[in-house]
Amino acid sequence: MVNSLLFVLLFLGAFSHLDTLEKEEEFHSILQVKKTYSLYDSFDYTIIEEKHIKVLDEDGLDQTFTSLFYDKLIQVKDFQLDVIDPETGKTIEKARLRDMTDVAIISNTSIFEDNRRKYYRLKTRKYPVEVKVRTETYHKTNYYFPAWNPVDFLHQKVTEATLEIIYPYSVGIRFKEQNLQGQKVQEKTKDGRERITWEEFDFPILDTDFDKKSLRQILIAPHLFSMEGHEGSMEDWNGFAAWQFELNKGRGELPEEFKSEILTLVEGIDDPYEKVSLLYDFLQQNFRYVSIQLGIGGWQTMTAGDVVKYSYGDCKGLTNLMKSMLEVVGIPSNYTLVYAGVDVDDIELDLPSNQFNHVILQVPTENNPIWLECTSNLLPAGFLGEFTKNRHVLVIQEGVDI
Repeated sequence: MVNSLLFVLLFLGAFSHLDTLEKEEEFHSILQVKKTYSLYDSFDYTIIEEKHIKVLDEDGLDQTFTSLFYDKLIQVKDFQLDVIDPETGKTIEKARLRDMTDVAIISNTSIFEDNRRKYYRLKTRKYPVEVKVRTETYHKTNYYFPAWNPVDFLHQKVTEATLEIIYPYSVGIRFKEQNLQGQKVQEKTKDGRERITWEEFDFPILDTDFDKKSLRQILIAPHLFSMEGHEGSMEDWNGFAAWQFELNKGRGELPEEFKSEILTLVEGIDDPYEKVSLLYDFLQQNFRYVSIQLGIGGWQTMTAGDVVKYSYGDCKGLTNLMKSMLEVVGIPSNYTLVYAGVDVDDIELDLPSNQFNHVILQVPTENNPIWLECTSNLLPAGFLGEFTKNRHVLVIQEGVDI
């Protein structure tokens, strides 16, 4: 497959025009960068990034730091770093993929995860130097694309940044441009695919007080996508919700003995809220939260039966179990996606895409719905903390609301 692909790898020019750049603001390095996304008919893609960095001082050296995340769905294919003495033009240091340090990314709450990263930290003490870095990663699913934002560090001068996306028309992409000031060119490649190129110049130098809303960036999302054989469409929120619904379909079955226990718990209780509250308390007292991030397991819930068997689950598993328990007693509820975090921005409503990192449960009522944070063992039924309240959510049901 790779041999048939067209990769456009026009490396950025030398720094001759930067040598006269006056240092009117504080910056420690000067960057030119190009990133190329190449998408395939099989719903996978590569990202190739080429950086040319002029390091001016010791703080600028930190701005050459390279870190590449990988897991079951992402592979690190290539890393090349060359350090050049600008006075002689000679390469004085090299590093390749085998020279990178490989470490696990371990959270305090996860026992099942495959998140790792490779990183390389340059140690030269000669300034100025020019550093060329090339990285390539392979992504097995186009379910998610990293946003394009070339400014990675404070006090770094980004003079030129190029984004190129090459994709089959049959698969398609969508994007949202924010604060762009350069030019965009759309054309066909020699093999008949679509190519869009953005070029931006002279980014503002960021300090600790920068306004995130002023950043020049491009948010990218698929049209059609697939993850481990599960295909879907993100053209609108209904398509995204339908894919999530199908991904979890049939994973709510409970053991008959456990169903009987649930029915016994609510025996003689007629008030729906009291039933919800009682079962929610039962969940909190008997099941613990454990993060599980393995391939498609980052999006597909454990079965409710497995959560019962092991007495633990992540946000998806615990929410799915609570939903199944409510179904046993005749109360409908909806698995709900949310972007969680304190003081986080709301999602981009006009770009349906994977912008969520957490799952909660909605229990519809005649008035306001009851919201359940199924990973908490402290919150009462109907209460959400700062982590999830006051933001848009995607309610997953056979019809969809946002």
